[in-house]
Amino acid sequence: MIKPNVEDNLPEVLNRFRQMRNERKILQTIFDKISEDVNFQGLKLARRVLCVGPGNGEYDLEFIKRCVPKIDTLVAVEYNGNCLKELEKRCVECFNGTVKYRFYNSLFEDWVEDWTGNSSDEKFDVIIGLHVFYEMMPETRLKAFGGIFKKLLKESTGYFLFNSMSVDHLPGMCNIACEFEKHVQFTEDVVNVVALAQDMKSEVEQAGGMVVHSKDFITDVDCRDRHSDILALYRYCYSNVTEEIVEKMMKELVDGFGCFQISLFIAQKMLN
Repeated sequence: MIKPNVEDNLPEVLNRFRQMRNERKILQTIFDKISEDVNFQGLKLARRVLCVGPGNGEYDLEFIKRCVPKIDTLVAVEYNGNCLKELEKRCVECFNGTVKYRFYNSLFEDWVEDWTGNSSDEKFDVIIGLHVFYEMMPETRLKAFGGIFKKLLKESTGYFLFNSMSVDHLPGMCNIACEFEKHVQFTEDVVNVVALAQDMKSEVEQAGGMVVHSKDFITDVDCRDRHSDILALYRYCYSNVTEEIVEKMMKELVDGFGCFQISLFIAQKMLN
C-alpha cells in the first residue's frame, strides 16, 4: 500500500508502471461501451465531476473524455502534491480552458469529513475513484463510501465509478505474493486490505449505494527487463524490498508477464 509520505517522483513511478500494463487500452474500450449504453445516457448531461485519489489522472481523464462530454467543473482530492501538479498539466491539455478546476492536497477520508456543501448544486454528477479505495482499511473505506452516498453524490442522477484489484485465481501472481510475503514483513493492516478487497460491493450497499453495473477483466503487466521499475514501485510500499527479492518474485512469472484481475463498478445512491 502506498503511504502518504512518498517521495517526490511518485508521478514518474506511476507513469512507468502503467506503461507496463495494457489497462488503459482495455479501459478505453469499456468506457466507449458505457458511453453508448442506454442505461448511462445521464452521463452525457453530467457537469460536476469529483476525482478521488486520481494520481496523475490518466484513467480518470479517459473516462471523462469518453463519457462526460459536458463537464464544466472538476474537483480532485489527491494526497500527493506532485501528482496534483501532473494532473493539472493533463487537465490543461485535455480541456483547453473549458473546465474549472479545484484541487485539494489531502487524503480523501479527511477531506470528505470536512466537506460542508449541502445544496444540490454543490453535489457531484460523477465521482471517480480508480485504484484508490481497495488500498484503504475496511473501516476507513466504509466511512469514505458513506461520505460519497450521504454527502457528495447527487440523489438519483449521480454515478460513482470505482474498482477493486485482486490476484485471486491467478496462480502466477499468487506465487509472487507468497514469495513476497516470505521476505517482507506485512502489517496486519495490509493483510486486512487484501483479504477484504472483494467485499467492496457489499460495503457500498452498507453505505447507502447500489451497484448498477460491473465489468471484470484481466490486465497484463509486461515485466520483461523492468526490474528497476518494479523495485522502485515496491520500495514506495515497503522500505526493505531489495533487488534480490524482486528477482525471486519475477522468476514466478511465465515469459516475464504478470497480470491482475480487476473489477470495475458503477454505483448509484440507493433509492429510499
